[in-house]
Formats: sequence, structure tokens, C-alpha cells
Amino acid sequence: MNKIIKDKLNRSSCLTDVVKEVQKTFDQQSKKAILSECKNEIPTKGIPSIMDEYFPELDKILREYLIPQILQKQHDQMAQSLYYDTILIKDWLPLLDVSY
Repeated sequence: MNKIIKDKLNRSSCLTDVVKEVQKTFDQQSKKAILSECKNEIPTKGIPSIMDEYFPELDKILREYLIPQILQKQHDQMAQSLYYDTILIKDWLPLLDVSY
């Protein structure tokens, strides 16, 4: 927050502009926290057969090149990916909250 205040606050700046920037940063951090919480709720442990059933050839390659800790993280990520529901979004720019 100090960086935002230093960057946005000068002799000609309005306090409302600084508040808007701080709020924007809080909103972005909040979105990241919500996404992280959602990802952490998806179970990835206790599903050892996913790699064997769906990705056996890839698992062989990963085991050859990755250390065990990184391999486990990769396994968890791949297991987690099977829990996603996807939809095609054709007009995604409004989702970015970008003002032109």
C-alpha cells in the first residue's frame, strides 16, 4: 500500500484517486484469495490411480525428469484438473474489468 500511496500521491493528486487505487489493489488481492481458496477445496490426495488410468505415458516421463517433491505437486495438479467444469466464454474482455 505504501508503494501505491507514494506512486499516486503528489501535490496535484486527490485523496479520492489514492483511495480508488488502494481499493482496486484490495479487490485484485481479494479475487486471488478467493481463487486460491477454491483451488484448495478441490481434493487431490487419495486418488493414486489417476496417473495410472489417465496419464500412464506422461507419468513415466515425469518420473524420469522430476524430483519426488515436484513430481507429487505435478500429480496433485493433474488430479485437480479433472475436477474442473469448463464452459466456453466467447466474450471474455468484460471479465477482466478493463476500462478503456
